[in-house]
Amino acid sequence: MSTTSTLLILAILGLNVILAIFVIFVQKYLLSSLDFKFPVAMTMSNYIITWSCTELCRILGVYHQKPWKDMPLNRDMLSLIVVVALAVPINNLSLQFNGVGTYQLLKLLITPTICLFEYYRNGTTLSRQRGLALIVASFGVALFTVKDLEIKFIGLFWAGLFLPISAHYKIHWKAVQKSFGPRYNALSLIHRVYPLCLPIMVPLSFFIDPPGIVSYQWNSNVILLIVVSGIVIFGICISSLYIIVAFSPLTHQVLGLFKVCISLLLGVFIFGNDMPSGGQAFGLCLALVSVVVYTVITTADQAKQKQKQKKDLKDLIVLQVV
Repeated sequence: MSTTSTLLILAILGLNVILAIFVIFVQKYLLSSLDFKFPVAMTMSNYIITWSCTELCRILGVYHQKPWKDMPLNRDMLSLIVVVALAVPINNLSLQFNGVGTYQLLKLLITPTICLFEYYRNGTTLSRQRGLALIVASFGVALFTVKDLEIKFIGLFWAGLFLPISAHYKIHWKAVQKSFGPRYNALSLIHRVYPLCLPIMVPLSFFIDPPGIVSYQWNSNVILLIVVSGIVIFGICISSLYIIVAFSPLTHQVLGLFKVCISLLLGVFIFGNDMPSGGQAFGLCLALVSVVVYTVITTADQAKQKQKQKKDLKDLIVLQVV
């Protein structure tokens, strides 16, 4: 792998982390300080803005939109639309009915769920080094986030529902995108999928969001923050899909552990949250180091795999010539 490729990958990983943390704080400010307690409506606005950004890219010639005949609404596409429409609202329900510590601990179970799904669907297994780094990173995050634990049946229900949906979302998106060919652009899939999620999310908003969105005191600050968060989420979406397709859904999930640690740490300085204890600080350092180690090992494995594919292709060409 060239130095340029490595720097590009690191830049995309870093951009994904920075944008995700920025959105976390913007949306927390909207939900708490500005009392905008309509998570599904917020998700819908994010999807609309993200789709608008893809449409603007299409108009400007950034990418070529695939025609409908090349993207039929088959079983895989319909399944992707449903899971994209449900994943974020159900995640918000898990956060609503669980304490922050319980929510983060339960969310750690997404990692082994992705491993199980990838093994069942593709026969993919982890190397010993990556598996060990993953276990240590998850343990570190657990140490860092284990506080205000409160077990509720309704919270466990929504968390249990979110685990398979989130894992399926990441794995299935990669499979659908790759099924269209190596030159297929993720923007085309976003442009198709996101508008078709809205008919599912509109009735969901009546079920999940509290009443009062029409009478809410809208002002320029709220609208500006919603628009800015939507544009930033567009950048997160593009970088996340690149990570999922270029690496794996599991790599994206491990990067999420890094985001959790950094966002909670920044919360101490920005929102005045309690300083982490000695055990939590140890868990934080353990998680951050393990995520870095996992990323380095994964990048090296990717480079070896590409070299092997090139060698196999070269050997095949030589055999055909002979």
